[in-house]
Amino acid sequence: MRRWRATLALMLVVGLLAAGHAAEAVPGIAPWGTKQILTSGGLFHVATDGTTTVVGDYKWQTGTGEAHVYSWNGSFWAWQQTLTSPLPPPPAGGDGFGFAVEVHGNVIVVGQHAGGAASAHVFEYATGSWGHTATINEANGRGLALWGTTIAATTEVGTVVTYDLVGGTWTSADTLSPATAHGGCEFGYSIDLHEDVLIAGDYFSHDPCDPAVHVFRRSGGVWALVQELGQPSGNGYLEGWTAVWGD
Repeated sequence: MRRWRATLALMLVVGLLAAGHAAEAVPGIAPWGTKQILTSGGLFHVATDGTTTVVGDYKWQTGTGEAHVYSWNGSFWAWQQTLTSPLPPPPAGGDGFGFAVEVHGNVIVVGQHAGGAASAHVFEYATGSWGHTATINEANGRGLALWGTTIAATTEVGTVVTYDLVGGTWTSADTLSPATAHGGCEFGYSIDLHEDVLIAGDYFSHDPCDPAVHVFRRSGGVWALVQELGQPSGNGYLEGWTAVWGD
């Protein structure tokens, strides 16, 4: 996911709109012309590749989650389409669609994490619209990463599984895990991917936990763990979101 300063400013503006706030001018950036259809009260994540932005409107208590797609038209970000889960709604509570979102090129991946419907859904752009093309049932809907023709997804059993697009089908390619189990740490709570580098962060859920950020590199189509980054202070509270760009 490309992370530029202008893009970060965009995400802040979209986030304010999603929360029901009026858009405000950002210094050095022209006013945004976004058509907002998000409802208040939804939790959301944002992803962008520079030309397409996806805002996840995640519902976990009630309602149907959505992922709203915006396209850069050269002057402003215009609403393009709203994505919803292809799965039937749960009998109670929210469906959790939009917990995590990723976009790269003509592929969007949306995580669904609630109501016993943990999964990830792939949407691809063709003939002027985004259409659902695959569901990754192994995914827990929280940790997602996408680059080119590779998707990485965290599972409920404490691993990260990679999928490659082969012959038009997203196929399981490799399963990644930490070198050593980290007790109360949730491996892969946040993951990111750039070309042949993937990082997976631990989340401190309960003691005992010695969290780390795990760095994997792909060579010859095979992923291997090359480094584990721990907390410099050693206080055991390394947690949150991860990001990677370049080597």
